[in-house]
Amino acid sequence: MIRLVSALCLVAPLLAGQQLLEVYTDKAFLTQRFEVGSGKFETNLPEFVTLDALHVKSSCKVTKKSLGSPLLAKSPYLERLDEAKKAYEEANRALHVQEAKERLLQNASLNDLNMNNISKQIDEFGKIFQEQLITKAQLEKEVQVAKERYDALKTDPMAQKVKPLELALSCNGPSLLELRYPIQSLDLKRKNRFEGDVIEGSLRVEQSIYLTHKLGVGLEGVTLHLYGHAYNDRLNPPKFSPWYIYEPIPQPKRAIMAMSAAPINESMQGADVVIGNSQSKQFWEISGLNLPSNETVQIPLDEQSLFADFDTFIDGYSQGKAYIRSKFTPQKPIDRAMGEFILGGALVGGGWHEPFESKEQSFVYFGKNEHIGVEKALREDFTTTNASEKTQTTKILYEYTLTNRAKVVQEVVLSEKLPISRKGDVIIKSIGDKPDTTTAEGEVHYKLKIKPDEKASVRFGYTITKPLP
Repeated sequence: MIRLVSALCLVAPLLAGQQLLEVYTDKAFLTQRFEVGSGKFETNLPEFVTLDALHVKSSCKVTKKSLGSPLLAKSPYLERLDEAKKAYEEANRALHVQEAKERLLQNASLNDLNMNNISKQIDEFGKIFQEQLITKAQLEKEVQVAKERYDALKTDPMAQKVKPLELALSCNGPSLLELRYPIQSLDLKRKNRFEGDVIEGSLRVEQSIYLTHKLGVGLEGVTLHLYGHAYNDRLNPPKFSPWYIYEPIPQPKRAIMAMSAAPINESMQGADVVIGNSQSKQFWEISGLNLPSNETVQIPLDEQSLFADFDTFIDGYSQGKAYIRSKFTPQKPIDRAMGEFILGGALVGGGWHEPFESKEQSFVYFGKNEHIGVEKALREDFTTTNASEKTQTTKILYEYTLTNRAKVVQEVVLSEKLPISRKGDVIIKSIGDKPDTTTAEGEVHYKLKIKPDEKASVRFGYTITKPLP
């Protein structure tokens, strides 16, 4: 008979490299493998695991499978809890001994004392009582402190519980046992670091995840599989239904229930790993990880050093602010994540960014460029009527004054927005300075190089001609 006990909860360590953590954007699974033989196998599993969610795989025949009631997992926390309990009990015993001494003194007799010694004896008793009261007060304080520490540890969130699993196995020789179950309370956050250097013309991008689990004990030698998409549990195609034209398309009952019910994340409570509509098909594998319980671990996924061109982008179509922009082409995909943006060694800010595809020109921004002054003035705004052509024309013209307050030449891109008409009888024309580029969406770009302490002027406008009402 072979009796094995998992480190996930008691004594014996797992086989090196035999723990697999699979993390999708909406679910996570832990797989543990053991060398076993015929007989009883025991281990502990996290408290949230249920028999119906536990997948057991082995060449041995499983003749019995039971999962017991939750109990505290053996861990450094449990050792601290035992120490606190012992300290509280010892302080209580010391206080009880002191109280017993006090009762003995209170019952002491003054009989057979002559009148000459009574005063002296009373003084001695008084000193003893005073010492006893001081000692008692100190012991009461120690008891209170020990009790507070013990009570705090009893309600500590690190007090993780586990369930004992017992299997009865029948096989002819050594075999491999695999346990796989979904994980709750797994917190995984993606964070990317963009570090730009204007002088070197470079951009370094680091992709990492920050992972925290609360299984009660640390996991050692873990292999992590990280997927950039949701877990796919569909095994069969949707049921066929006829299509009756000019009638509402019926929705399957399952879809109606899903739309009416609040979303439930059964396997990753509180996890911050949902990528949403911008899910990728990337897959990451990291081996040899040590993941302590209740501790956040940074896991590097990828890094790439890229050439980058820096300029200043002005959103004239919005607030008219100047922003430092980096243009680059990733060699490998960069997933959507919380970004940390560093320029010249200084952290300038952070925020979510969209994914970047490999081999495609991309842009990231490093906050406002305070060296560029932007002034926008409305120069013309009027409407005229052409009676003979039965049209009405509105003219709008702005003038930008851009000032370079830096000590170096600044490359600036001013972006503005032309209106777009969906009606063929409405004509829109661009006026003012000719833009360098114009997109189908109506975005126009003016590209300038401004020397130190110099100003540049850009005139942007348009006319809208439409039939008289």
